[in-house]
Amino acid sequence: MRITERNAAEGLQSRDQQALEFVIDTYGDGVYRLVARICGQCSRQDLEECVSDVFMDVWNKIGKFDESRGTLRTWIFILAKYKALDYRRRGSSHSQEDIAAEDQPGGELTERMVLLKEERTQLIELVGRLPEIDRQIFIQRYVHEERIEAIAARLDLTGKAVESRLVRIRKWLKEQLKRERKEGWS
Repeated sequence: MRITERNAAEGLQSRDQQALEFVIDTYGDGVYRLVARICGQCSRQDLEECVSDVFMDVWNKIGKFDESRGTLRTWIFILAKYKALDYRRRGSSHSQEDIAAEDQPGGELTERMVLLKEERTQLIELVGRLPEIDRQIFIQRYVHEERIEAIAARLDLTGKAVESRLVRIRKWLKEQLKRERKEGWS
């Protein structure tokens, strides 16, 4: 089977090595640039390790990919963004985390990390529930870090329309997260 952007996810799910090679060839440069932009001062070795980890996650977590929530490309870039943020935190505040872990009794740091991961998962699920145009705007702005003018031009909207949608999206996400936290505690 010839691997294309349309069938790459299916190929990954059936554990086709060619699909993984296609995904790396197709998205590797973009993932590297995103990771480099987020990690900032990370060494080249750390950047390459992070990118490798992203594609390992793509291979290992492909079962969690849901085409109804977005494209494979978007899913890969979301994985890359959060992996890069993890690397940046680990690199820039590793010694501070060690100190914090020593100062806190009973693994409170671990508990906070678990809660952050749960919130991240909830956020990804909520973004998946957004109408298609809002999901595109959110991902282009906050995952791909594109400028509002570029998003507006691509979607044939005004910059003000994009900004207004972003305000509404953030407000809705905040309300949904707050509601889910309350429901989780009751």
